[in-house]
Amino acid sequence: MAQVQNGKADIYSRNKLSFNEVYAPILKAVEKIPHNVVLDGEIIIPGARGKSDFQALQNYKTTRKGNLTYVVFDLLYLDGHSLEDLTLLERKELLKQLVDKLDDPAIKFSAHVEEKGIQQFGKARKSGWEGVIAKNGESVYAEGARSLNWLKVKVLNRQEAVICGFTAPGAAARISAPSSLVSTKMASCITSAIAAAVSMKQASKTSTPNCNR
Repeated sequence: MAQVQNGKADIYSRNKLSFNEVYAPILKAVEKIPHNVVLDGEIIIPGARGKSDFQALQNYKTTRKGNLTYVVFDLLYLDGHSLEDLTLLERKELLKQLVDKLDDPAIKFSAHVEEKGIQQFGKARKSGWEGVIAKNGESVYAEGARSLNWLKVKVLNRQEAVICGFTAPGAAARISAPSSLVSTKMASCITSAIAAAVSMKQASKTSTPNCNR
């Protein structure tokens, strides 16, 4: 979240932890907004193919290296007026005008795709995104409330593995040499399968895709 009041800005998490110091470049960019506003968005560091790089953002807290971007997707307050009773599409139209006039590369408007949810989800799966955010464009803002007007649809990647046991030859009279040989091949199979799964999991942590909001 970001709040600007009389040229003074604050950026903070949903549980009110201040990010003013750690994300100082975003604070400076937000303070250029010539209005009193409350914004909702997400700070990212763009990575390969436009995906947000989660690990780079984590590292930034200690290294201060990376190009921070504040991706804004909602406008809740503007110059003394609460906008929470406006529809999402109405709020986003006002937000787009505000971001366009600001013209700062550190603040990016999060556009939306109407009606083509299934196609967008297919694109998310193909592109390796974490998922998509599905919102009802006619809904009003409901702080802290969960409803079907706001859904996070995740792409779930599955990995199958063969679970097997291995008994060394001669350890049991009923285990023959051929059975042990089969177990050895299965053990090799599961090792390769799990290694692939671990690699996929690590890759997803180092590059967390953008969710289309």
